[in-house]
Amino acid sequence: PRVQQALIDAGCHYSGRPFVKVLRPKFLQRSEYAYLDYVSGVLMGLFRRLSDMVQDSEDLKRYLAISDGERRLIAPEPLCPDPLPFTRLDSFATVDGPRFVELNGEAPAGAGFNDAAMGVLGEHPLIKDFMERTGARSMKAMDGVLDGLLKAWRAATTLPIMFHAGHNDVNIAKQLAASAELLGADIG
Repeated sequence: PRVQQALIDAGCHYSGRPFVKVLRPKFLQRSEYAYLDYVSGVLMGLFRRLSDMVQDSEDLKRYLAISDGERRLIAPEPLCPDPLPFTRLDSFATVDGPRFVELNGEAPAGAGFNDAAMGVLGEHPLIKDFMERTGARSMKAMDGVLDGLLKAWRAATTLPIMFHAGHNDVNIAKQLAASAELLGADIG
């Protein structure tokens, strides 16, 4: 109960319900992480090339049923040259390597929850002891988000704006607030 309350106090909840019910860490050896990073890079390169092909082809835009609104977002030239600055690949770790299940191209606000939750869990005596005994370490998700934001900002041809076209049943505002807090930003 104390850990759940600490998570709620850290903003890791949906409408007062903690979203961390069990601790299911992903333990990777350095070589496994390097392989995951390599495979993810190959896939992201593929998705970037596909994006370029769609940008240049009316046939592909029709095939993918890109709406008029979506066309306005990418034409005549997108705000940022990288079409996937905040994309994440969701996968399961298997004995045969990663099995990717989703390309998540939305604002990565959940990274703020990851880091806030690890801040709470990393203070738990059991986790501290485990990390000290094994040399395990957590990885900050917001570092990648910040890197993506800075790259997008530097590459932008006009002043960037941020918007979220979310769903009413998803509490994105709390994710964005957690991310903004970790970045030291005011989202007003």
